[in-house]
Amino acid sequence: MSKRWEKLLGTIVVSAFSFAAISLIGLLINLFYLHASASHWIATPATVSKGELIQNELPGKSMREKIIVKYQYHYKNLTYTGSQLDFSLGSDNFSSDRRHKQMQALQNEHISVWVNPRAPTQSVVDRSLPVSQVSFVIFFLIFPCGLGTLFLWVYLLKGFSKITSIQTERYAMPLWFFFHGSPAAYTLLFSFSEVSFGSFLILSFFSILMLYGGVEVVRRRLNPMRGATQIRSFVH
Repeated sequence: MSKRWEKLLGTIVVSAFSFAAISLIGLLINLFYLHASASHWIATPATVSKGELIQNELPGKSMREKIIVKYQYHYKNLTYTGSQLDFSLGSDNFSSDRRHKQMQALQNEHISVWVNPRAPTQSVVDRSLPVSQVSFVIFFLIFPCGLGTLFLWVYLLKGFSKITSIQTERYAMPLWFFFHGSPAAYTLLFSFSEVSFGSFLILSFFSILMLYGGVEVVRRRLNPMRGATQIRSFVH
C-alpha cells in the first residue's frame, strides 16, 4: 500500500473515531448539565399512571432493558404529564440493579418527582447519575475513541500555536489525560453513593489520570522544554 493510501486510510479511521468521540462528549456534557441543574429542582407529589420494564433480547441471550413511565403532577395550580424516568442515555444490559430500584419505587401509585421551577413541563423521577452508563462511556471514550480525542487536542493546540506563535502542542497529552478524567472525578464527587465496585475501579483510574494530567500541565508550564520532543515526534 502506498503512503498516499496509508495516509488516506489513517485520516478516515481517525475521523471516524473523532466523530464518535464528539458525539459521546456531547452526551456526557448534556447529562452532567441536566444532573447539575436538577439539584435545584423541586420535589413534587405525582401519580403514576404507567410503569413498565421493556426487555429486548440481544445476540448472545443478553437483555437490553429500559423503563417506560408516565405520571401526572400539579405545580402552581396547573396539571402536567411527565414521562422522563431519569437522565440515562437509553437502554442497556448492565444497569439492572438501578432499574430494579426504580421499578420498586414505581410500584407505589403516589411518588415524588423533581420539577424544574423555571420550566414546570420538565420533570424527572430519578435525578441521580446513571453511573454504570457514565463509566462505560468514559471507558469507551479512551478505548478506542481516545485516538480521535488525542488528535483533536493535537490539532486544536497546533492551530492555537499558529495563531499566537506560542508553542502549545506539548500540552496535548496532559490535557488529554485531564479531559478524559474530569467526567470520572465529577461522578465520584457527586454520585459516590451510586457507584458500584466495578464502576469505582474505572472512575478511580480515570480520576488518577485527571490528577496526573493536571500536575503535568503545571510541570510543562514551569519547564518550557518538557514534552517538546515527545509532541514533535507525535505530530510529525
